[in-house]
Amino acid sequence: MTTRATSTTLRSPDRLVDLAAVGLRCAEYTGHDSDGLARTFGATIEGLHVRAIGSSEHPIYHPSNGVYGFRTLAPGPHRVHIEDPQGRFLPRAIEVTVHDDVPTWRAALARGVQPDWSGWNPVSTVALYPAPGRHIPPAETVVYGDVVVDGDEVPFARVEIDAPDGKVVTYTDRRGSYVTWLRDERSHIDTSGDGSVVRTFERTVRAFRLTHSPEPGRELFAFPVDFDDEDALASGDTWQELS
Repeated sequence: MTTRATSTTLRSPDRLVDLAAVGLRCAEYTGHDSDGLARTFGATIEGLHVRAIGSSEHPIYHPSNGVYGFRTLAPGPHRVHIEDPQGRFLPRAIEVTVHDDVPTWRAALARGVQPDWSGWNPVSTVALYPAPGRHIPPAETVVYGDVVVDGDEVPFARVEIDAPDGKVVTYTDRRGSYVTWLRDERSHIDTSGDGSVVRTFERTVRAFRLTHSPEPGRELFAFPVDFDDEDALASGDTWQELS
């Protein structure tokens, strides 16, 4: 009887490496604290249209961590537009930067080498602001209105309202309208009358318009990517206060 020995060479499967270039965690804005820092709800927002200008990539939304992840953006800065097809939140623009070493790290991981990326955090939290016309939950205190100059609505005008522990910031939509929650205001029941909800208070409201008028149909391209930066407001280069 003749036997044949078969030799099998074991090999590792091809190594596939996919390292995110940058990620965005979009959450609802709730106010600025006394130190001027924007606060957000912990819950993230699904169903947004997120795109980097000049790129055809559609970021992947990861329900496990609420992050919109870009994979193919090249190193360097990128302008990103965020819009809500459901009309819950105002559109806005931000700037993200892909680390210069991301391609090098990908190559190292493909070779089975763990790169040193200590201090690198590819995920940024983005505050989204409520849009006029959205559903308002019961027992909430809201302020809404329009910003108009010489009879013309002002798109993307910045609006600031004093709050007990800081301030509330928002901006107008493309038609010059805004709405915002005053989450630190609480109504009370007037038991001396008919039991109706009564609340009166005074708050200072300040409005700022963009120093450069947005181009009709391309308003979002005029939106300042440093909207959340208080120093940018103080410089006067982007915003002009309305009296």
